[in-house]
Amino acid sequence: MFTSLNGAAVVAAADGCPRTVVASLRNCDAAADVLARSLADGIATRVTIVACGEHWSSVIAAEPGLRPSAEDWVGAGLLAGRIADRGYRLSAEARAAAAAADVGLIGDCVSARELRAAGFADDVELAVQLDVSKAVPVSAGPAGSRRTFTRWSA
Repeated sequence: MFTSLNGAAVVAAADGCPRTVVASLRNCDAAADVLARSLADGIATRVTIVACGEHWSSVIAAEPGLRPSAEDWVGAGLLAGRIADRGYRLSAEARAAAAAADVGLIGDCVSARELRAAGFADDVELAVQLDVSKAVPVSAGPAGSRRTFTRWSA
């Protein structure tokens, strides 16, 4: 289990969406299946992919902030590419992310180096595994309702 403060904030902000799908490298193909099925079944008319970024303490800023993360950008691009592979049209931004989706870069990004230096090399190795899980957390329901995630498996 991985935690993501920004991922949690994005999920909370998505409350009004007809369906929220949590994707990562580990379940990318299965998540693309869920999204394609949502589009095909009319549950959703479009998909918004959010690369969450990460909390970061800067040496030049007094307050912690956010920084873009290469791993989230690559993951978002990979998911966009998988959706395109299923016949769906992408925005220019999604096409740019898909074109830049080089999974091999993630192991050397700043976050991966920081985690390894802090003794979390095993977490990095788990996070960069591609399509090893068919489980996809999905929530659905009316806006403002107490929504829970269910597990969908490809």
